[in-house]
Amino acid sequence: MVDGGKQPYSYQWQYKNPKLPDFKNSIEKGNTTNVLEPPVESDISYYRCIITDADGDKVTSNTAKVEKKSSGVNIDDLIDPKVPLALKITKEPEDATGKVGETARLVVGVQGGRLPLRYQWQYTEYNYGKFQYTGIYQDSKAKGNTTAVLELPIENDPCGYRCVITDADGYSVTSRMAEVKKKDDIEILPSPLKITRQPEKYKIVNDEPFEISLDATVLPGTIKYQWQRKTADTDWVDLTPSSKYQGADTNRMIVSDQGKGTVDFRCVVTSGSQTLISNTCRTFNNPQGTAAGNKPPVFYYITQDVKGKTGTFTVKADGLSGHNLKYQWTDHFGNPNEDVNNKYIEVSGTNTATIYYKVKGGLLILDPIKCVIRCETDGGQVETNIIDIPNIIEH
Repeated sequence: MVDGGKQPYSYQWQYKNPKLPDFKNSIEKGNTTNVLEPPVESDISYYRCIITDADGDKVTSNTAKVEKKSSGVNIDDLIDPKVPLALKITKEPEDATGKVGETARLVVGVQGGRLPLRYQWQYTEYNYGKFQYTGIYQDSKAKGNTTAVLELPIENDPCGYRCVITDADGYSVTSRMAEVKKKDDIEILPSPLKITRQPEKYKIVNDEPFEISLDATVLPGTIKYQWQRKTADTDWVDLTPSSKYQGADTNRMIVSDQGKGTVDFRCVVTSGSQTLISNTCRTFNNPQGTAAGNKPPVFYYITQDVKGKTGTFTVKADGLSGHNLKYQWTDHFGNPNEDVNNKYIEVSGTNTATIYYKVKGGLLILDPIKCVIRCETDGGQVETNIIDIPNIIEH
């Protein structure tokens, strides 16, 4: 029912299913009235109505779902019709126990990603000698092995199952391992939490969205992820999932706004009482220059403050953590500058990140300068661009 606005009203029903990226106008019976009579199809469908009054003002109804009846789990119920950028598991498969020969049912739920989604259940066997699962996974051939619901018989030996879900863009997430065993099996000892793939050490982002990710395993158990951010002015801060940090609580985070300069990211990975911290990924946004191929890479930014007869030039250089950087200011031919203080000019900081000069008198033509930045740890080196200094004329 509609209330308010200026009559008469016009109606347009729209529909969407998992195969469509967005809503389209319906052509079913009553599609331009206030009552729609759509058929029930094999695929789940979503319907909404856009109502427009005589003045052109519009409102959109809530979304209604139309689906066929099912006595079991409807796989489409486990997929959010809205498609956020980050693929995320919303329901983890649970452990199952029972008598040998009984059927165990494992269900995984996801949201996000670009449709269609592909499911692949995998299993790992139990090593009685080490009292833990091997961690070596093979594709399952049980009923529903490529759907969100796996049905398999309970056997004498315990087995661990997980599901890998991949979207149309190739992004994937992996569920926790669910344990399937007969009721009188011995208790399975968990194996330690382990990060199997670390984030990249550095990225150049240039004001564009980028992804940081890692992989971790634990047998059995559930893994939680918490990405953190750190700048030169702040300590490590937990990130909250948002449009700026999509997937900040998953193993894959998409950052849409890194900020200026250099920013570090890392992930805190936990499972029960176990906690691991990933390696740091250092990101550089729009550096003025870089020494390609250096180990570590060196990126730099230059700021200057020139007022009349005095001036300072500061180079901010970033390499990977744990590497000592040294600075040497030179003329544009590469000849090192030295600190001086005479009746004509004072120059200091020639072997630091900031060089300072002050003209005291006379006519001085100052040569262009540049800074050579060198990493003492492994010899990586980069030269900044050449900086012109205004000529000073004393009258």
